[in-house]
Amino acid sequence: IFDRAGWCPGAFADTYDWDITEFVTDADSIELDYGMTQYAVGSGEGNYRVSAQLIQYGSPNFENNAAIADVLAPSNHDLHNRYNPVCNNPKILIKNNGSATLNSVNVEYGINGDYSYTHQWTGELDFLETEEVSLPVINWQEFTEENVINVRLSTPNTFENE
Repeated sequence: IFDRAGWCPGAFADTYDWDITEFVTDADSIELDYGMTQYAVGSGEGNYRVSAQLIQYGSPNFENNAAIADVLAPSNHDLHNRYNPVCNNPKILIKNNGSATLNSVNVEYGINGDYSYTHQWTGELDFLETEEVSLPVINWQEFTEENVINVRLSTPNTFENE
């Protein structure tokens, strides 16, 4: 039941995300150095296979832009199998893709094309920040053999003005 920290064949690899914005001083080029610990001689075979991506962002396209970064539960995604199946609160990960601080968003959700449940999230997320949101419980008895949870966000940053 425990992750194997990337050492077992077929196990999830360890991933790391670094925000290097504060270290980028020249817009034309950047040099990255990735250091690794060497295996001790005589300790058996070992090798490293590394995949790296550098993602660059321009200015945000919108002032108010909330996104669903992930559906955590219910989910059949391998990364979330430790928490699923679930007969509890649905959980999503929301992300602020807008330039303005996200303070509120309307979450509409349901099962198999239905959006009859709503939740008004409030908080404070700066650009590209995420937050796990636990939604109020839905009627799980509506589930049948094959089910899909539907979630959508609307009206970011409008609740405080109403």
